[in-house]
Amino acid sequence: MTAAIHAVTGISNATGRPLVLAGVLQSPLTLQRAQVATLATAQASNGTNWAEFGGNQARTHGSASWLLVEGQRSNLLRNPRCEGAVIGTPGTLPTFWSFAGTLGLSTAVTGTGVEDGLAYVDIRFFGTPTSTGTVQVNHDVASPASDGQVWTYSLFSRVSAGSLANVGNATLAATAGTGTTNATYTLASAALGTTRRSSTVTAAGGASSIIVRWRLAVTSGQPVDVSVRFAGVQLEQGPAASTPILPLAGSPASATRGTDLVSATLSALGIAGNGRATLGWCGVIPHAAGAGASQTLLQIDGGDDNNRYTVLNVAGGSVIRLQRGLAGATAQSDAGSMTAGTVFRLGLSIDGAGRAALSLNGGAPIAVTGGAVSGLAALRLGTTAAGLAAMFGETRHLQLLPFNIPDARLGAFTAALPG
Repeated sequence: MTAAIHAVTGISNATGRPLVLAGVLQSPLTLQRAQVATLATAQASNGTNWAEFGGNQARTHGSASWLLVEGQRSNLLRNPRCEGAVIGTPGTLPTFWSFAGTLGLSTAVTGTGVEDGLAYVDIRFFGTPTSTGTVQVNHDVASPASDGQVWTYSLFSRVSAGSLANVGNATLAATAGTGTTNATYTLASAALGTTRRSSTVTAAGGASSIIVRWRLAVTSGQPVDVSVRFAGVQLEQGPAASTPILPLAGSPASATRGTDLVSATLSALGIAGNGRATLGWCGVIPHAAGAGASQTLLQIDGGDDNNRYTVLNVAGGSVIRLQRGLAGATAQSDAGSMTAGTVFRLGLSIDGAGRAALSLNGGAPIAVTGGAVSGLAALRLGTTAAGLAAMFGETRHLQLLPFNIPDARLGAFTAALPG
């Protein structure tokens, strides 16, 4: 595919430099990620297993195995590893877990272990319900929240024994003040690592806390006997679930995964301080941007966010925007919209004289002018200079050329990028 890029642009094979190739980070790009008493995770290429990563380790994610860039998130549920469970009838639930109601059913902890890289606990519900409603499991106490905050509750779950006879839907229930979301689904017996579900709620009505519960619907007088396997419970502030955030084994507590900071100096890339260069990017963003939460894809800047050229997905949707900053003042132009979860391509060309152009998926370029012509120093993938507005997405390919491609050829260059 690289040869095709050269053919449509007339570029010599010697001039292109891959910075991310088939999802793998290439020098001189580096990744830094702070995390103390925390392990980040990513899904393996089989699309099922999950692996744990220490600080500053690049992560490839999912069946495509593309480079993952996420922002900082904290998991406020303190025991996603299901530690402290004791097998028995009723046995002992994992530390910080409790029942919020069982409707007369008996319960038992029937198993613990690891499946698909996820530590789990099996809980059996059996007997005849005394009323119609939902069996409820709390994973922690209420967590602080305030109006306007967006929270996402997620977990992995599957049937591990028994049957779904006389059992209704499962629900991820999240309540913050008057904000309430009930995300229902049908339990199945699929591999645990593929069963993640989530529920997102916006705190409102004078909210001071958020309460999350897993629920299972049953009917009065209809006997049930089903065991459910749970893993990876998570509550984070954000519009969609990020990858599981885990405390160190044996130390259940709230845990914070730092931002993936991917960058290189322009000098190491052979780019002058006027930023004259062309970047080709291909990847995917799984979710549209939340309100007030833009997603940065590419940025060239002077070490802060005052003087910069930035490509971002605009907060509250899927619009791809080219923006320049000069002494803090901005100008911008929109290239169109991406589709969440679908691969798309970007071609960014900076001429070194204050103009930048952007093609989305090979379309006609849009441009901004009046940008910085000196003092630019860094290339960033997936965040701003302040480490904010993270991409929460995956990069398949990032290509650098040490010159600008004119508008007439930028679309063809972009369309030919690997993907």
